[in-house]
Amino acid sequence: MDELERTQDIYEAVRGYPPAPQPPLPAPGDFSTLEAMGLTLTPFARRVMGAAMKITGFDRFWSTLPDQIEHLQRRINLRGPALYAQAVSATLALVDDPRPLTPFERAATLIVGVRRLHDEYFAGKLPPDMVRGEAAEMGQYGNLFSTSVAWENGAPRLYKSKQTDRIAVLVRGRFFVVEIGAEPSAEDLAATLESCAALAEEAAADGDELTLARITAASDMTQRKLMGVMVQRPANAESLEALKHTLVTVCLDLEAAPKDDAEASLIAHRDNPDNRWWYASLQLVVFGNAKACALCSFSAYLDGNVMMRGAAEIVRRGCEVALVESAAKVLPVRELHWAVGQPAHDMADADRLRLRDEQPVATYELTGLGQQFFDAAKLDAVPAFVLALALATKRYTGAAPLVTQFLTMSRYRCTDLVTAMVTTPEVAAFVEKPDVGHLRPALESQKAAMSAARKSLSLQTVFRLFINSDLRKRNFRGITKRTATGLVRRAGAFKPQAREIVISHPAIYPEVPVVGRPGARLPYTKHFGLHYQIWEDRTVVTFMPGTNWQVKNDELAEALREALEQVGELARG
Repeated sequence: MDELERTQDIYEAVRGYPPAPQPPLPAPGDFSTLEAMGLTLTPFARRVMGAAMKITGFDRFWSTLPDQIEHLQRRINLRGPALYAQAVSATLALVDDPRPLTPFERAATLIVGVRRLHDEYFAGKLPPDMVRGEAAEMGQYGNLFSTSVAWENGAPRLYKSKQTDRIAVLVRGRFFVVEIGAEPSAEDLAATLESCAALAEEAAADGDELTLARITAASDMTQRKLMGVMVQRPANAESLEALKHTLVTVCLDLEAAPKDDAEASLIAHRDNPDNRWWYASLQLVVFGNAKACALCSFSAYLDGNVMMRGAAEIVRRGCEVALVESAAKVLPVRELHWAVGQPAHDMADADRLRLRDEQPVATYELTGLGQQFFDAAKLDAVPAFVLALALATKRYTGAAPLVTQFLTMSRYRCTDLVTAMVTTPEVAAFVEKPDVGHLRPALESQKAAMSAARKSLSLQTVFRLFINSDLRKRNFRGITKRTATGLVRRAGAFKPQAREIVISHPAIYPEVPVVGRPGARLPYTKHFGLHYQIWEDRTVVTFMPGTNWQVKNDELAEALREALEQVGELARG
């Protein structure tokens, strides 16, 4: 840890925030979460698992777990580097500022909003998230600021800098570092951003400069191949070091003027790869018509709810920034330079294009099918939505799809997301025969599955903490686990559940009208991924097809609309 690194904790302990309760641990021998993953607890499976636990020392680890669980969860990165950014990071459209601002003014007010949110959070003045009347985990919010992927000894890791007086600015594929000081004025920032745009335009006359921007959107394997070489070149090393110590990254897409929030999020996530820096935990994309988006890195330990609230808080503070006519000064600006060859760009482009979805629309508003619709039908909105989604998908797959729902565990200290398989036997029965008799059991079974997933840390999570708790023994423990899993699988006692559809419904904030990965195809789903937000009068969905899914977004959205209406009619009938 160097002198400029803020902390190596993934979840930061910040004064002023009461600690959330520690997560419940699974009971010894509770294999229910593994059963939900497809494990059948035959006598052979129990013997193999018991032997693996004894050989690796898991039993001893388990006995000390209550005393060390918080330390392990603060320090161990269970998400890994997750470098294939467009498949895992999320884009959030930001509601327009009601004032008629230039793109430079809009970006400037948002930067001030970021700085003010940073100061309030680290002073413990940001009101904590609440779950069931209790303060929730707040340690992820620090990951919004001065946090990025850094390369050390040929490997990536999460890095958090102490420096907050610099920002990174990207314009026309050119990189600049701006010294903003402790309390930057919006007027000075706007003038400086306009100056960066002018510098980029002048530089463009000399020809494009190949940068590492596109490489930050490549697959994990490609990045590992390329970055070991790239960081050895002095120009790249210097630029990477400078970007490591920036509060936030601002991308000015001045040539684009999206007509609405859906198009803005699509362009921000999918297009202009030379004007993105996916190693940053937070990027602000501002377009020529002053529309804006935030790009948040899931691999930087920003969960959906943290992304949503963080973006909303930035927008609120930005809209409160007064803009006055004054003699603005241009802040110190330094352009960064790179040494990158065309073959590296070609390798990165091959990966990026593999995930690129060319459909013109990814986000849809299902008007009239919001919370009011579900309330009128006396339906719990989330499980009813899942039923409709399964019904709609069956038209194309011929069977009830396996739907995995992401769930937050922020009510507990330093606790990651969990997933629940919500295609229960009752859901499958309803999809095969959608009638009133199957409706209520299908709804209740989903709630039971989600409740079970949230009741404690899963045994799978505990295993992963154990494997990574000792770097010297990590390989041995990992090999032993894979060997045991392979034996049980060959014996027919383990049939992993496929991820056919993955869905997420983050908290709703009026400042963030769209969230998702629009324009990206997901390599880890068989069918598609989906972000959905159930507003009072509508449901907003963003589709992310799997790499082999051929159903058009328009068609799937219409099928979902019809299925929602069908579920509502059954409930009312």
